[in-house]
Amino acid sequence: MSKQILIFIISALFLVSDVSAQRQKSVTPDEVLQKVFIKLSSLKTLKYQYLQEYNYASEAYFAESKAESYLEFTSFDSVLGLKFRFENPNGFIAYNGTEIFILNKKDKTIKVESKPKIESLTSSSYLQFSPLMWRNALPKIISDKTIPKKIGETEINNISYYLVEFVIDKAYIDSGNGEIKPLTLDRKTVYRLTVDKKNFMPIEVYRGNNINQDFNKTTFSEIVENPPPPTENSWYYSTYLNEYKYAEQPKDNLIKAGETAFEISLPLFGTNKMASLSQFKGKVVLLDFWIFHCGSCQSSVPKLNALQRKYKDKDFVLLTVNVTDSEKQIQLFIEKTKSEFPILHQGEVIAKKYGVLFFPTVVLIGKDGKVVYSGVFDQAKIAELIDKKLSEK
Repeated sequence: MSKQILIFIISALFLVSDVSAQRQKSVTPDEVLQKVFIKLSSLKTLKYQYLQEYNYASEAYFAESKAESYLEFTSFDSVLGLKFRFENPNGFIAYNGTEIFILNKKDKTIKVESKPKIESLTSSSYLQFSPLMWRNALPKIISDKTIPKKIGETEINNISYYLVEFVIDKAYIDSGNGEIKPLTLDRKTVYRLTVDKKNFMPIEVYRGNNINQDFNKTTFSEIVENPPPPTENSWYYSTYLNEYKYAEQPKDNLIKAGETAFEISLPLFGTNKMASLSQFKGKVVLLDFWIFHCGSCQSSVPKLNALQRKYKDKDFVLLTVNVTDSEKQIQLFIEKTKSEFPILHQGEVIAKKYGVLFFPTVVLIGKDGKVVYSGVFDQAKIAELIDKKLSEK
């Protein structure tokens, strides 16, 4: 083989290798967005530092918000499919799948909303451009071929990242459910998503427009995938009631001793039967109102089990009433706490009728259908009252 031919072959091999490398480096915007979606969809929990910047020069408005963030993607919650918590020096906000509560660290107050609607949840600025939004929005963005997209690179702290830009005409992405919603203004919304090349996590989101220089920018830093979970009791608003007071003190409408107990007719969990208070006429009945996200409710179960065993051969009935939770959560509660008593569920309306505001709340009813006691669960006191009422003719 001549020297010229050998040089030609080597040159051709280098050319083919260079073209192949270029092809490997070439990636489309949709391919990157698809990998981001796959990455986010694979996460069960996520922790990160959140920084949101508001730069509205047209309104002379500049602000920012920061929070240590934790997201837990869960099937328990049918509204968002997500539990979340955000904390900074001024406050703490958590959604546990049943309630959302907000702690004001400055004035030591707490606000609680049970079974919040999606509007209440997504109104939190900390969900703006969050992984939840992108999990919901990206399939729509990728599949919509009318949305112009382009890809480039950007450098942050000497590290190269993908920069994907796309533009939505007369519409924007809703920060909560990821829906693409129309704008009343004739303008385009410009999004730029900065993506880590190694793990395809979004680390920065920019949203601007084609009319002026106003923009939002959200940065995610100190990202930890599937971190250790927070302590369980930290998800329960009742945990904080020793330190925080209600911002608006609930009115005390709890049914009082001496009043006639209201009739109850609710499904008996795990069966296709209904249970009513009237079917236990002539017996002493203890009602225990509870919710899943309540540390005190869980810790009271062994004491309730003890009462159930102690009086099982007496004219006594223990009925616990779950107020707001799903059947899946109730089953998990049973498995976790080893409860031994009947559980009625779908009890939100009856709990309001009884004036129940805190959990757990118990109502002891005598053989005559009159309330003997209502309030916090004190095992010794309740047992004493049960003994007294059982001894009455």
